[in-house]
Amino acid sequence: MDPGAALTALSAALRTGRPTAVVTAMDWARFGSLFTASRPSPLLAGLSGTGAEESTVDDSASQALRERLRPLDPAGRRTALTELVRAEAAAVLGTDPGPAKPFREAGFDSLTAVELRRRLTTATGVALPATVVFDHPTARALAERLEELLAAPAGDLLAALDSVLDALDPAALDDRITAKLRRLLEPVPVPAPQPPAADDLDAVTADGLFDFLDRELGPS
Repeated sequence: MDPGAALTALSAALRTGRPTAVVTAMDWARFGSLFTASRPSPLLAGLSGTGAEESTVDDSASQALRERLRPLDPAGRRTALTELVRAEAAAVLGTDPGPAKPFREAGFDSLTAVELRRRLTTATGVALPATVVFDHPTARALAERLEELLAAPAGDLLAALDSVLDALDPAALDDRITAKLRRLLEPVPVPAPQPPAADDLDAVTADGLFDFLDRELGPS
């Protein structure tokens, strides 16, 4: 500590009349960001400028990233996300850790891991746990996790639909359930039936042809 600041703090501590005191040069905002990364601290919450630094979860960032990844094949998506992780890691460490070098070996500690998590949350719009850098310890592994999280909405929806189908008992359907299922399908575009190709006309039966006409024109 600077001698002048240390003596001033010591003098203030002596004036409190308390039997114990600690004098330390503490960057509370930095310490609070690390200490409360995985859990809140009522003690630190009472100190000005402390507490976990909130990472900005921006839906527009997530949407923009998904749009950029959509035309790529799986290998291309993984490569793009790995490059993103490496770029953010390099911004924190000052050096590129590479795709396969463990973050710990590259120089990450608890504080820099929190900073990388914050930057990735901002860049991707995906909320990440405080331990994500240690749970997925290389740029490539972390990129694979990001790929899973970016695809999660569609996966979650499919899982929810599977649960509904598993629980659906046709014998138990009533008008309320049927009405909700119909409402669910209302936004889904239904492709118009296609006429049989000329090459397939020989294979079309009379019943099949009348069925097509009924769908197109309605029952006569």
